[in-house]
Amino acid sequence: MDGERWFLTMERKTISPATLPEKTLSADDLRRMSARKLVYRLMVLGPAMFLIGLAVNARSIRTDFEFVANDPHTEQKIQAYVPYLRAATVTLAPKHRASADETRRIAELWVDGAQRGDLKPLTPIAYDDTSSDGAKSEIFDVRSRLVGRLLNRIPTLVESRDLHQAVDDAILAIRLDSILKYSDFVSLFNCATEQRRAIQHLEPIVDNLAPADKEAIRKVLVLLDPCPHTVDIMMTRSKDLFLAWRNQRGFPPLSIEDTQLLSDVPAAIDNGNAVAMKELRERIFASKDDHVPAFCSSLRLGTSAQSLLDEETKKIRELLK
Repeated sequence: MDGERWFLTMERKTISPATLPEKTLSADDLRRMSARKLVYRLMVLGPAMFLIGLAVNARSIRTDFEFVANDPHTEQKIQAYVPYLRAATVTLAPKHRASADETRRIAELWVDGAQRGDLKPLTPIAYDDTSSDGAKSEIFDVRSRLVGRLLNRIPTLVESRDLHQAVDDAILAIRLDSILKYSDFVSLFNCATEQRRAIQHLEPIVDNLAPADKEAIRKVLVLLDPCPHTVDIMMTRSKDLFLAWRNQRGFPPLSIEDTQLLSDVPAAIDNGNAVAMKELRERIFASKDDHVPAFCSSLRLGTSAQSLLDEETKKIRELLK
């Protein structure tokens, strides 16, 4: 009995120490597994938490930036041109050799649309919203290409002595340019330049024209007369948009000299004499701001083109007497 009790006692002493490490390792494994699961869960939830943080930050952040977007009235005026752009697509396609009559038909379609009040000038909604850039530029480009085709055929018509058709094409080009002319100062420059070109085509042949053709020219010349009130409105709006654009981008305030220059530009342009224009150019070049010269130059180019057109208009009126 004593031997048996001794054996059982020794067995317990032998087995118990061996089992204790196994229980300890199992607990460590559980802890390691729990930590690993936590890391995996954090890795899975990390992107979602990051996106939530971005959303909260986007809603709470404050910014002075303003997106340029057309108001409903401007968008409606742009959309009115869509059918007329589609009508001109085939005619102006690079591989399509449009006839003279086809070009005239599209140009007349635009002129008729303007007379009905469907097509109107497209005034800018921001300083960098110009007729030479952006979505609206396609409208001005199509107009310019149609006018170019009409004017380019006039010398050929004159050589073939088809003076009546030459007059009709020049008048049609002038009317087409008048639709968008007073949109901004870039379009004022382009349209006034093209209209002056049309008048220059007519001047050499005035003496050989039929009375009816001369009368048709006299009537269309009314469209070429200067519109000081409209130009003044354009200048005021352009100045306001320019100053707003500078403010939105955080540019430093203009110097006293540049502020005065912006105020004096309309009067200097209206004066129009050589001394005033020379002084204006000198003040523009002396500007301490990087953007004021470009702004003032666009105004001056547009109004200068109209002034040259005025001189050409007076000349042909004298020839028509």
